[in-house]
Amino acid sequence: MRFLEDLRPSDPPLGLAIDEVVWASSRRSKRPCVRFWVNQTSIIIGRSQRLADEVDGEAAARHGVSAFRRISGGGAVVHYPGNLNVSICLPEAGRFGGGVEAIFERLGKEVALGLGRAVPGVTAFGNGLYVKERKVGGAAQARRGSSCLYHTTILIGPMMVPMTKLLRAHHPGYAPAAVASRPRSVVTVSELSQRPPSLAEVAVEIEAQLIQSWGEPFERDHLSESELEAALDLAARKYGSRQWNASR
Repeated sequence: MRFLEDLRPSDPPLGLAIDEVVWASSRRSKRPCVRFWVNQTSIIIGRSQRLADEVDGEAAARHGVSAFRRISGGGAVVHYPGNLNVSICLPEAGRFGGGVEAIFERLGKEVALGLGRAVPGVTAFGNGLYVKERKVGGAAQARRGSSCLYHTTILIGPMMVPMTKLLRAHHPGYAPAAVASRPRSVVTVSELSQRPPSLAEVAVEIEAQLIQSWGEPFERDHLSESELEAALDLAARKYGSRQWNASR
């Protein structure tokens, strides 16, 4: 199992591109990979969503926040330097139950147990992470044959711009023509803890949980030169392009 960690806020197209490149590397090597990363403030919509349905363009422009499309399905989220993205690449999803719901259940439970080491009371349900009835994280998946990319966004630090101002799913009259987001009442870890853990502390706990649960050799690694080159190209050609981001 390969672990990658870079908690410096990334340019969003590059952050998304690295996920796709690392997933391709995982499929070729047949090695699972776990990546901890952070994006600069941005709106990230699901692969099959319609940009105009999900993003309040006027509010986004007023706050200087741009929107980008990820490779996986699911609903729109807001990335910012205070949240932790966890991407898990599985070259063979069958080992973890195979189906979409089985992967959400298995990996959601593992992430919840890891996060729960730092913040008591975290549970996983469906594609969400909750403390009581308030959501602290949400997950999505992409598939290529028998392989799976699972990623979740965990709200750790305070939001500078509340997602309720940026996402139309939180506004009256939301009626998307494509895949809908499912808004929930959210809360950040910093609001739940007298001493909020850092992103690095949460990453350490999730890593420890995965190592304990999976019971296989692991390696802390970094992007290879070829992976970084491929990601930079993909960020410019795909994730940073209007053709991709406004394709529906």
